[in-house]
Amino acid sequence: PSGLCPRTVLVRGLPAGATAALLERLFGHLGPVRRCFVVTEKGSPRCRGFGFVTFSLAEDAGRALREPPELGGRPLVLSARGKGRKTREKGESKERRRRGRKDTRRRMKRKKRRRKKRRTRRKKLHSRPGRPQKGGQGSQLGWGAANRRR
Repeated sequence: PSGLCPRTVLVRGLPAGATAALLERLFGHLGPVRRCFVVTEKGSPRCRGFGFVTFSLAEDAGRALREPPELGGRPLVLSARGKGRKTREKGESKERRRRGRKDTRRRMKRKKRRRKKRRTRRKKLHSRPGRPQKGGQGSQLGWGAANRRR
């Protein structure tokens, strides 16, 4: 079952010049590779030392974890990537996932309402009589001038 054994493998210990094509060559003999990418430094093609390989089948990913390929005489450090992503078990229903999304939507709506309340509260504080409004009359004149005009 693909829910128990993820198809994506984290590859660490890559050299600075590593590319996605290199990863594809290293892992292609284990089984069909769906996607390969190397994490690079911002603004340059230099590899940060790790990357990800996604296999078409979970069994191939398991084989890669058991038999890590070597690069430059050193075995690469591999680990299954399962922490960041939730993998759905076979028995889990769509309804359960939909319920989770509804909760998130409710939370976001609540957050939006609170923000709106805070904004209106701030506006009320600033719109007291005797205080200049932003962009209104007397805003360039300063506090003293606005109070003298009234």
